[in-house]
Amino acid sequence: MDLFRFFRRKDYSRNFLNRMVIGLGVGLVKSRTHILSPDFGPQGSMDVLATWMGQEVAKELLNQKKINTNSSKSEVIESVLDEVRIAEDLEISFDNNSAHIAVQQCLICPRRVGGYDLEGHTACPVGGILRGAINLVTGKSPQVKRIALRPAEICQIDFELS
Repeated sequence: MDLFRFFRRKDYSRNFLNRMVIGLGVGLVKSRTHILSPDFGPQGSMDVLATWMGQEVAKELLNQKKINTNSSKSEVIESVLDEVRIAEDLEISFDNNSAHIAVQQCLICPRRVGGYDLEGHTACPVGGILRGAINLVTGKSPQVKRIALRPAEICQIDFELS
């Protein structure tokens, strides 16, 4: 019998993956009725789950004092991008209560990067992660609304912030 035992010291600078998994678990429990609805679809489910993941990433950014509750939306996004490495090129603009994102050279696309056949569907986590992080820092509750995604070589994502 082989027995292996591994010990690791907690390294807070590497805690973001842990937080994303925590957000995924919370999102599964808190949003299961939406996620399991056939009308919601894979992208709608990912929007909800990724929103919870983004909330957890923002909590860790706040814990590590990389952002604070007075940070601007762009500072929150920049910090998320520094830690999670969502895309090589991301452009975002805000108007009223909406965010408009153009993602180029995505690093977490299940189809393009992961190579998965999604049977004609999308499952992009980018909008949800960013929405969740922004909403947490600005004191908003997690949203269950779908995010508008237009996939292409440069994906366009639009969502409400309130």
